[in-house]
Amino acid sequence: MGGHDAPATPPAPPGTFAVRVQRLAERLSELGKGDSGAAVISSLSNCRYLTNFSGSNALLVVAYGSTPEVTLITDGRYLGQAEEELSDLLASGAVQVQILDQAGKQAHRLAGELSSGRGAVFCEHAVVTHRDYTTLLDALGDGAAPIDCSGTVERLRQVKGAYEIELLSSAAAIADAALACVVPMVQDGVEELELAAELASRMMALGAAGPAFQTIIGSGPNGALPHAHPTARKVRGGEPVVIDFGAEFAGYRSDCTRTVFAGGEAKEPEALRAYHAVLESQLAGVEALAEGVLSGVVDAACRSSLSGELAPRFTHATGHSIGLEVHEEPILRAGGEAILRSGMVVTVEPGVYLPGRFGIRIEDTLLIEGSGCRPLTGQPK
Repeated sequence: MGGHDAPATPPAPPGTFAVRVQRLAERLSELGKGDSGAAVISSLSNCRYLTNFSGSNALLVVAYGSTPEVTLITDGRYLGQAEEELSDLLASGAVQVQILDQAGKQAHRLAGELSSGRGAVFCEHAVVTHRDYTTLLDALGDGAAPIDCSGTVERLRQVKGAYEIELLSSAAAIADAALACVVPMVQDGVEELELAAELASRMMALGAAGPAFQTIIGSGPNGALPHAHPTARKVRGGEPVVIDFGAEFAGYRSDCTRTVFAGGEAKEPEALRAYHAVLESQLAGVEALAEGVLSGVVDAACRSSLSGELAPRFTHATGHSIGLEVHEEPILRAGGEAILRSGMVVTVEPGVYLPGRFGIRIEDTLLIEGSGCRPLTGQPK
């Protein structure tokens, strides 16, 4: 296993990011009820979605009018990277693009100066800090408070295009291959931390930028904690071990959970019965996924499959969307009214947790396609 096994990151089809910017401009025009305006985008994930920029310091101004204009504000560390990563947008001709060096100035002040006088001005209230908001407000200088556009880009991100699905599929394939190498290690005496470290190492050797999130490994009683951090606890033969992990590839993330019995055989019949109950619940949720279905229907399908004392042990939502972030909207929760659409990528992850004893969770990442879905994660359950 070495670097030669790593999949190459496929380039985005020409015009990908220009189309995204234009879609946002159209939506902002509707929200602002005018032909011109500007939005200050603070979310790094949204900046990446709109421009392909992956640096850790970014502020984006998207101005709309006769021709959309994009200004990326960053700092000297990222200027060369920005020019390279924005090459598709720079070459599109459909969007005017400039890259500005923050040069020690407050980025939100620069953004406010760029947005002033353009009409309606938006910003992401859910993301921007109070300090940056007041800086932006002061720079606008016209006494008009920016309109909240939180969630606007996120809604554009909900349905994935073919390029995004390719990246998500690569992330899932990397994670699958890594887990296949690690499952044989789940034996009596291995530490949870050893398993987490091996998973991360394998994923990166296979081409991942790193884990998609902090890996969750809970053996025995630790598995009853839905978000258990790996510890130095040694796994005991026959007990269930919850492994919840994913890979990041070109910014996109996978998410998969498998519950493995250490040594390959369950020690407690009750744990094995719980495993099969959760598996049936997960399969029921997967079966319910389809275009036009309400998110709450998928949650209900999982819950109705569980009975007896296990039903109240399912203590979290059934799943979530995934993409540039691990948890995206819509969430598959009880009573959820989001309408699922083809091209959405979601997880289905029912689980049951018996405090002090064990936990069981099974999760896949799935692409909704018409009247059904296609799994992107493929490890045996």
